[in-house]
Amino acid sequence: MHFFAGYVLPLIDSLERDGYRAEVEPGGYVSTAVIGPLGEVIKTGSGNHRFCIARALGLPRFPLKVVGAHEAWVARALGRDTSAEAIVAALAALPGASPSA
Repeated sequence: MHFFAGYVLPLIDSLERDGYRAEVEPGGYVSTAVIGPLGEVIKTGSGNHRFCIARALGLPRFPLKVVGAHEAWVARALGRDTSAEAIVAALAALPGASPSA
């Protein structure tokens, strides 16, 4: 009960009031994700409480750091061009994406 009252409820209040604010997280915390073979964004690592609460609240944005991608998606989305510009363009093409450098 302490975890819920001391952590989850304040987190819900904060996300509902302020949205997700990465700048207030210790050490610049950002949740992570990988890109699956069909281009699906798969949430990984920590930040699952924040992510689930943000989805339940219907927040329009939730920042994720992409830490990996399936080789089939990379081959299809990038071909032979693995430049930074091509990667940013491929990530921007994902549904719901708004990448930042």
